[in-house]
Amino acid sequence: MLVPLRTLPGWPSVEEPTVLMALFVMVGLPLVALLIIFVLGMVPRLIARGRGETAPEIDHPLSIWGVSTPEEYHQLSAGVDDRRAIER
Repeated sequence: MLVPLRTLPGWPSVEEPTVLMALFVMVGLPLVALLIIFVLGMVPRLIARGRGETAPEIDHPLSIWGVSTPEEYHQLSAGVDDRRAIER
């Protein structure tokens, strides 16, 4: 252990934790906590999906960058454009 386990006089002795106990505390408990948080985050979506509700549809996935066609996206990503940089 990093810190030696010592007890005060008159107190019961402390047992050394096993490797399995240490792994459970350092790895198992955080994983269980993350799993619970993930499940709690998914429950509202699963309930909505069970009712037949869906998320709002996006008209065009490239519209978040202000482009409306795949050609405009290619021009934007490749830097192939006739316009000057100040106009972009």
